[in-house]
Amino acid sequence: MVMIPASWFYYGSSTAFELGISTHLPTYSIDEYEVTAGDYKSCVDAGECTYSGGTESDATYLHVDRADHPVNDVSWQYSVGARGILRAVLAPPSG
Repeated sequence: MVMIPASWFYYGSSTAFELGISTHLPTYSIDEYEVTAGDYKSCVDAGECTYSGGTESDATYLHVDRADHPVNDVSWQYSVGARGILRAVLAPPSG
């Protein structure tokens, strides 16, 4: 996990000169490495995870040619519960 310090976040503008909308984000942590669709499928295939996402055409999990894309269409609530399982099943990237 990587800690992201509290700061202001500006969004809603396409240029650096327009600030758009701002919100203050508290300190939070985020995983250092994204989980790819292929990683998630390996976890499901091993019986350690269950796919609970949608069946929309943009769901990366459903496309073999998108195995190296970040997994999407998995609910936040499910991903929080599965995070420990994924860490146990998947080896960190080498390098």
